[in-house]
Amino acid sequence: MLTLLLSRAGGGKTTAVLERLSAAAAAGEDRLTLLVPEQFSFTSQKQMLARLSAMAAARIDILSFTALA
Repeated sequence: MLTLLLSRAGGGKTTAVLERLSAAAAAGEDRLTLLVPEQFSFTSQKQMLARLSAMAAARIDILSFTALA
């Protein structure tokens, strides 16, 4: 499912996405994907590991556009 979160800068879009992914991974859902720009992939992985256990964070594929291709 594709969900678009639209808001102005500082509106909480990133926080909302991370919270939704964290909740889904903690609930045991598989095949979760977060598509981010190239320069944001490492930061996103660090944020997920800070929020979740390593096992739950492993359920989330964080891909850049290059890695997706």
